[in-house]
Amino acid sequence: MIEIREDARDHAELARELGDMLDGHAAAVGHPFNRETRCLTAWDGGTCVGGAQYQVNYGWCFLMQLALAPQSRRHGVGSRLINALEERMLDENAAGIWLDTYGFEAAPFYEGHGFHEFGRLAGASPTLDRIFMRKPLEVTS
Repeated sequence: MIEIREDARDHAELARELGDMLDGHAAAVGHPFNRETRCLTAWDGGTCVGGAQYQVNYGWCFLMQLALAPQSRRHGVGSRLINALEERMLDENAAGIWLDTYGFEAAPFYEGHGFHEFGRLAGASPTLDRIFMRKPLEVTS
């Protein structure tokens, strides 16, 4: 008999186990996933002051998170990370980059870098919407 319950195991272990199940099915139907998570980081001397974590699947890059140390905000570090990610994705012939964010600060930053909203979950939190954005990339010669 199947029982549904909360699982208190280590999150990373559980994520691997569930990912393996999903990957097995996707591969069996001819559409294997790439679960490799990649990172770009920004450094000030020996201190990491920000980074971008992302995955690439089926030609699209999912920007999982872009984070900056407080002292690095509004100094162009986020822009440099976005630009570096775009360059890498163009080199890999990616169709574009997509992300999700909450509507309190980051959406205008991404819009300034050419991202456009393609979906919204109203009331994703008691006071904020969750905003889905994308930026198609075009190779220019």
